[in-house]
Amino acid sequence: MKKLILLFVLLSMCMFGCGSGTETTGTLTLSEITVTDLTGGRYNVDAIATYVPAAGKEATGAEINFTAIYSSPSNPNMATKTSKVTLSKTGIATFTGMVDQGSEPVYIRVIASIGGLSQTKVASVPAITP
Repeated sequence: MKKLILLFVLLSMCMFGCGSGTETTGTLTLSEITVTDLTGGRYNVDAIATYVPAAGKEATGAEINFTAIYSSPSNPNMATKTSKVTLSKTGIATFTGMVDQGSEPVYIRVIASIGGLSQTKVASVPAITP
């Protein structure tokens, strides 16, 4: 009887698919980075990632990884910020960062990834004008 139940479970897994409803196959998009001047030399940096899972799957519980790399002409490895956002059913996650304006421009590269999917966008904060 145990062998029959095991066989039934294995057959049903093959028929209905294995794995969770949060598998990371589908599509990932990343909006252009929005750079907002908050005055006083501070800038807000935002990007929105949208994950659409494969048909029959759900985004709920999947995680989008954000990596933001900040650099300048004189310092190509200025700073890196990483974060994970657990998705709701909508599949939308927002990256937010802050940048202080300096004597040279600051370049921001935001990478959003989930499973084997990845999207990258680049923006800049201008240097302080004399």
